[in-house]
This record gives sequence, structure tokens and C-alpha cells, in this order.
Amino acid sequence: MVFKEKETQVIKGILKSLVLDVDLKNIDKFVIDSAKKIEKYYNYRYLGINDIFVVSKKGIKEASLLGRTTFYDLDSTAKSKSLVSNDFSFNDATDHNTFNCSLIYLCESNNEKFTISVISVVNSTVENVIDKVISISKQPSFLNEIKNNSIHEINKLNFIGIEDICDVDLRFNIFQSFYSDFDTIEILEQEVLSKEEINEIIEDIE
Repeated sequence: MVFKEKETQVIKGILKSLVLDVDLKNIDKFVIDSAKKIEKYYNYRYLGINDIFVVSKKGIKEASLLGRTTFYDLDSTAKSKSLVSNDFSFNDATDHNTFNCSLIYLCESNNEKFTISVISVVNSTVENVIDKVISISKQPSFLNEIKNNSIHEINKLNFIGIEDICDVDLRFNIFQSFYSDFDTIEILEQEVLSKEEINEIIEDIE
């Protein structure tokens, strides 16, 4: 969902990814109901939908699959490692938190190689979060979930490293947030999908 902060000097846009259990035929109702709650709590103005995608049936739980990005041009281990980071800071985290993590894998599918970044969450103390993320990234059940939810038949899946870790507040089932300043409201509104684009995505999902 795309939002704009109210009553600010600059045009600050917010992109929030959240999990909704919806009836696709009435998706507008489910989205608007959640958007109104988020608007009220954060003092935002809702602008529209940025993307729609299927996530794990488990919802927002530890080691659930919450999103994926594919990089077809990163077709080797060396290229995959360009996405890996070792610099994580948790200044706002309390002693025990839920953390959002994005994990990098090199995939092989019928002699084709490509890189994916997948999103999940873990429950951990700050001290142990990196070890916990690495442990989950290699769990057979998590690897199978990645394979089972892939549009490609993945023959081999190699964990390369961690792209990012950040503490996250799961209020309203939000598992990821991005913030950015925009020069004009019109530029920010370009991040919103049209009704036609939404319908096309829904048709693909169905």
C-alpha cells in the first residue's frame, strides 16, 4: 500500500507491505478496511495499491515466505554475492524482537541460473538474530516452501547470504516499510497501480 504523511513540509511517501486474507473478487473492501486503520494510527493518507502477490499460507510467522524478487542477470555465485551485506544495525530494537530478513539464493532451473531474494521474519534477541536467520535460511521446510511457491521448477537452491535484517513492528500485519521523499505528489502517485493493472495481477493469481 502507498501512503503519504499528512501535515509535513516535504512530500514523504511510505510503502507498506502487509498480509491480508482476502477474497480477490472483493479485494477493494479488504484493502480499504486495513488502509483506514493504518491511516488513523500513523496519520497517513492512503493513495492506493503498489503491488499484489501471494505469500505463504502460514501468514506472518517465523520462517514463512513473504515475498520474492528474481534477478535473472545474476547468474553466478560471484554475482549473487553483490547483494549480500554484513552491515546490520538494530538501534531501535528491544531485547527481544521480530526481525524482517531478506535472504539471497542462487537457483538452478533446467540449466538456467538466476538469483532470488526472499523475505521472511524471525523471532530472536538482537544478540542472536544473525545466527537465527542463517539457521532458518537452511531449513529444509523453508527451502521447500521457496521451491513450491516458485513459477520455475527449481532443481537446486544454494544459500548465498543475507541481504538485509531489520526489526519490524507487525502491527496491522505489516512486515515491511519503505520511506522516501518526493518532489511532487504526482511523482508519488506514479507508484500506485491503476485499476487495469490490479485486475491483470488478480487474473494471473487466479
